[in-house]
Amino acid sequence: MSRPVLIAIEKGILTKSMSIFDYGCGYGTDMDLLKDMGYLNVNRYDPYYFPDQELVPSSLVFLNYVISVIENLPERDHVLLDALSLASDFLIVALLHGKHNEQYMSKYHCKYMDGIINKTFGSFTKSFSQEEASSYIMAVSGYYPESIGQGIFLIDKSYEPILPPVNLYSEYTAQALYKLTKTLKKRINKLSRKWILPDGVTIQVYKKGNNNQHCYYRLVSRKKFLCHIGAPKMLKSKHLGRPSSTAYHEAVNALGRKIEIAVLLARISHIKSVIKFLLNKPKATKTMRCTIPGFIPDIL
Repeated sequence: MSRPVLIAIEKGILTKSMSIFDYGCGYGTDMDLLKDMGYLNVNRYDPYYFPDQELVPSSLVFLNYVISVIENLPERDHVLLDALSLASDFLIVALLHGKHNEQYMSKYHCKYMDGIINKTFGSFTKSFSQEEASSYIMAVSGYYPESIGQGIFLIDKSYEPILPPVNLYSEYTAQALYKLTKTLKKRINKLSRKWILPDGVTIQVYKKGNNNQHCYYRLVSRKKFLCHIGAPKMLKSKHLGRPSSTAYHEAVNALGRKIEIAVLLARISHIKSVIKFLLNKPKATKTMRCTIPGFIPDIL
């Protein structure tokens, strides 16, 4: 069973009452194993192995390592958005994680576009760092994903997206994207005028009372930070009080601004790549997929 599915089970994200869909399932081994474990409402699709299966809207959708074997940039975005639209509650996206070993690559692989091609099997792969993977998912989906493993991210659709999910390749011209970038930068400037929760600072809950009946929150960090704009001194922790307190709401809003800025910056970065692609006008290429069932190159 693949690691994304195992993590979903371990964290309680995946339950037997949920409908499950594996988008780009390969041989479909994960869904077969889940059926054997009593998960009955499972479906799958793969353009090579199960091309006749329908794309079924489901509570939880898996998109496991599919993006990493798509060389066509617009198609990557299309597939991610397609999977996102099918998920009613959760989308789990897994990407190949790590860096290519140059010595190994020179012998078995050659560089192609933003990834590599296996010289033996002719299969394309693209590896992502954790930060790069998170940024890509944010840029395309508009959601702020939760990291649940190396190269594995969870989108919880009970939250509203920070930005609307959009395929920038198909819905914008280069000129329109330039204008969109200016709009997004203005939004960042506006948000930056207010207090942003500093990096490394978290909102933690702690309880007091004989039965832990009183719930309080505080800001905690290993390094000293300013608890608001114009604060007289730097602290390592700050008491926020109960969820009804003004200090708690200010901290939550500061965290919200931080998340929104991260998504805005990710989309701006992605827009630059899209503009470059549109201006170069490359010829459409057919996506190369692994020719060996379930094959994931050992390049990490």
